[in-house]
Amino acid sequence: MNTLFFVSHSHENNVSYEDVVDWNPSDIYRLKKAVIKQSLREIGDQRRSTTMRREALNWLMSNDVHPFSAIVCCQAHKLDLEHLRMLVAHLVKDLN
Repeated sequence: MNTLFFVSHSHENNVSYEDVVDWNPSDIYRLKKAVIKQSLREIGDQRRSTTMRREALNWLMSNDVHPFSAIVCCQAHKLDLEHLRMLVAHLVKDLN
């Protein structure tokens, strides 16, 4: 089981607290799918700001490898990232 810590420091009361969330593999798997879906929604939604759409596109096109990178999220769901990138690139010419 993975543990994710959220640490917040309240400057008003000079109080710090820590919330602990235990993530099981199924939670992480679903979160990775949600990240992919959300990025695709943001890229395709022209009502969103250009900055937000470009950030989502940059995430998808990045070759960075970290726990929630596009590469790792797509591998977890057996998605062909290169094919997905190609399809998205044809649809979002306004962000280039």
